[in-house]
Amino acid sequence: GCNITFKEGKGCPPLAVETTELGWKGGKVVLAANVSSQYVSSVLISAPFAKEPVTLTLDDRGKGICSRPYIDITLDLLKQFGIGVEEGPPHVFKVAKKPFKNPPSWLVE
Repeated sequence: GCNITFKEGKGCPPLAVETTELGWKGGKVVLAANVSSQYVSSVLISAPFAKEPVTLTLDDRGKGICSRPYIDITLDLLKQFGIGVEEGPPHVFKVAKKPFKNPPSWLVE
């Protein structure tokens, strides 16, 4: 469970997402592939904290993924922190429930 508050207009960013005491259950999440990669990255980065594994599907309706290079940066970041993301059929990402692991060093460019 979470509460979503739109800060400036219903259905538009910016928005605030706050977990409830139940936390995020996990499971299946479907996002339109043409949304900002920031939404995709936020789901991927928070997924390891869910109570169950998360499967994120990007629905591209044959148009491709918006800002794929930024999603790849997020996937690389997760890998550096010990979170492997399994990428399956087109645009499906599976993230296990797993704690982040701090690398011995990390470079910010």
